[in-house]
Amino acid sequence: MIKVNEALKIILNAVKQVEPENIPLIKSLNRVLSKDIHASSDIPGFDNSAMDGYAVRFSDTINASKPKPKTLKVICDIKAGDAPKASLKENQAARIMTGAIIPRGTDSVIMVEDTEKGLRFKVQGSREKQEYVKIFKEVKLGENIRRKGEDIKKGELVIPCGKELNSAHIGILASMGMSRVNVYRRPRVAILATGDEVIEIDKELTPGKLRNSNTYTLYSQVLKCGAIPKNLGIAKDKPEQLEKKIREGLDCDIILTSGGVSVGDYDLVKYILAKMGTNIKFWQVAMRPGKPLVFGTIKNKLIFGLPGNPVSSMISFEV
Repeated sequence: MIKVNEALKIILNAVKQVEPENIPLIKSLNRVLSKDIHASSDIPGFDNSAMDGYAVRFSDTINASKPKPKTLKVICDIKAGDAPKASLKENQAARIMTGAIIPRGTDSVIMVEDTEKGLRFKVQGSREKQEYVKIFKEVKLGENIRRKGEDIKKGELVIPCGKELNSAHIGILASMGMSRVNVYRRPRVAILATGDEVIEIDKELTPGKLRNSNTYTLYSQVLKCGAIPKNLGIAKDKPEQLEKKIREGLDCDIILTSGGVSVGDYDLVKYILAKMGTNIKFWQVAMRPGKPLVFGTIKNKLIFGLPGNPVSSMISFEV
């Protein structure tokens, strides 16, 4: 019998890394990156406005206040997605929306709440009007401007290899124009319940029989871990049937059996595993529940013989 920490160390030393695969970004939630992601460009890709307001020159707002506002000529509107062509001169402003490119000739943005727009006739007696804006506050140089590369610099390590992707990661990768991503393949896990007393859950209970709850518990635990479960069904306490069922799981990366690993006359799993050439790494762990736990490897597959008791089986999986 070994301690839990020893058992974990033995298991981790036996684990082999699964191969990578390239998948659509939309399907990558909770998948594990198989290579570092570096930014291919700056994010944002251009200086842009952090507020709705007016793009101005800092120098044109010096000493502006409510009692003594500065008045600037509005020469254009710039909304998000526009590529502004105008270059602003002294005492000019551009109405700008959040996310829009900062026009040439300006160095700050004043929030719309600190302004008041108005109209004047371009020429006395003319019906054509020119828009102006009153500035009620002196802005700081660069105020309300998000700089190019402020969030992510080109070439920067954005997400390291081995990171489990969450929703924020996926959004970052989408902003970088990545429609596909390299991740590790999801391990496949075969699940086998054992025992003459075990029946399918839709069968009627008769004296001495138990419904196969372990497979369903383990199946959900495997899914929760991000792996792909394969249900091998139930194997009776017959050596040839046990071996046949276990061999059906050798196309997976991991095999989980439940039951048949204690010291009874019909606890055959450990015997069958040894007969198949399994390298038994340990049997019995100093924990309760979950003591009669078997672990070994065969053909680079990991095999766990879990106890048959439902609570012991579930806890052994989690530990």
